[in-house]
Amino acid sequence: MQQFYAPNLLISLALLCACVAAPVATAVPAIVPLPSATATIAVVGKPTPTGLQSVPLQRLAKLKRGVNIARWFMNPSGATDEYFSGYLGEADFIQFNAMGITSVRLVLDPALFLQAYAPATVNVRMLTILNAALDKFQASNILVVIDMQDNNKDDWEQDPKYVSQFFTFWSAMAQQLSVRDPGGLILEVLNEPVFAGKPQAWQNLQEKLVQVIRAAAPLHTIVVTGDDWGGVDGLLRLPVLPDKNLIYSFHFYEPYWFSHQGAGWSDKVVAGIKALPYPSSPELCVSSLKQISEPSSKKQATAYCDEHWNAARVEARLSQVTDWRDKNGVPIWMGEFGIIQFAPAPDRERWFTDIAAISKKFDLPMAMWGYDDGFGMARARDVDGNLKFDPMPAKAMGWLGS
Repeated sequence: MQQFYAPNLLISLALLCACVAAPVATAVPAIVPLPSATATIAVVGKPTPTGLQSVPLQRLAKLKRGVNIARWFMNPSGATDEYFSGYLGEADFIQFNAMGITSVRLVLDPALFLQAYAPATVNVRMLTILNAALDKFQASNILVVIDMQDNNKDDWEQDPKYVSQFFTFWSAMAQQLSVRDPGGLILEVLNEPVFAGKPQAWQNLQEKLVQVIRAAAPLHTIVVTGDDWGGVDGLLRLPVLPDKNLIYSFHFYEPYWFSHQGAGWSDKVVAGIKALPYPSSPELCVSSLKQISEPSSKKQATAYCDEHWNAARVEARLSQVTDWRDKNGVPIWMGEFGIIQFAPAPDRERWFTDIAAISKKFDLPMAMWGYDDGFGMARARDVDGNLKFDPMPAKAMGWLGS
């Protein structure tokens, strides 16, 4: 769920820059040297300089119903081998099967894999752990989208050396992953770039990133996205790129003041909002507004209530995305959607139910955020190690019986 900016960067993939991010806080393993980004790569099939001429229909079909795995490789608890190997177990895959899940978006913290002192190599311990995770999904016939969730937002916006280093790292990572079946693995350029007021800067940078990844992984589909946190408006500003084997992603958390109410990790305005209903209207919000004391929070909550958010308004917003899709003739994907658990339960359920109906009408492939996050099913383990999760979002989406 998040940022990006770097104007007029001249990216040099040969540059090995000084350390600008701390290596993984574990013993440094041996590293695997990689060939240059333009070297010939041994993969199944016949590579072409620009990849495939379209996204294979089988891959698009698997994106129809997916979930984000948000915590496995992002802010891991302890980062031990035992943690990584045991994060998802048999019970999880039984649950995926019950919900009809055919794809997952696997969130990666690049800091676990990027070795800042040698960005042309990948941390071999973490790469081995990642491949074991990918093997689990492959055994269950679940497609994986690798999501690079780099939260070093200031570095992306202000430090050209860091961006150059990341280009080198993505080339190395893509080469390592290119040996895996392209039908089971998709590569996403970057999670939620921001570039506030500077969409062209992001668009130029993304096009170069696609070229770097494509040189290393000729047959793998790549996911691209727009500026402004990868939301609807960013996608609508995005030009169609020359590469044909691309999927265009957007994230959907609208209306924001409802979906993020009470989010203490955000700013104090949204953190001070609570009990907002969906749908919204001044009449439905009377009780809710009385519970909000922070003036700036009450102001935004009042505005939300006055906007009359309902299924029709959500549909109108998503129709902008599908109109863009149909106009440009390219595949799109709702790579994240969800509502924070702090929202009133009946209203949260209504929102998921509306999303289910609208996405079916518009034929939108999707991945809920997240299987293991409070905006979705909040999967976790109890003190005895037993699986627990909130089934409501899956039921509201029609993925589980009532």
